[in-house]
Amino acid sequence: MATRQWHSVCLGGRLQSEQTIVDLPSGLVAFYMGSSGPRASAVAVASGPCLYVYKNLRPFYKFSLPGVAPHAAEMDAWAFKVR
Repeated sequence: MATRQWHSVCLGGRLQSEQTIVDLPSGLVAFYMGSSGPRASAVAVASGPCLYVYKNLRPFYKFSLPGVAPHAAEMDAWAFKVR
C-alpha cells in the first residue's frame, strides 16, 4: 500500500503550506538563485525521477528526468545479488 508523502514549508516555526510529493525524497539542498542583484534563497528536493525547486517558500519549478535503461553490468550485479 502506497502512502502519501508530504513536503511541509515552515516559516518562523509556523506551518505555511504542505505539498504532496510522489515518491520518497532522496536528496535536499539549499542554495541561492541569481548572481546579480538581490539573491533569493531556494530549496531543491529530489524525489523519484523529479527535482522540485521551491523559491520564497513556494513551488517554483519541477524538472522531470528522462528514463534511462540500467547499464548491463549493473543488471548483472543485481541478478547475482538476488540469487
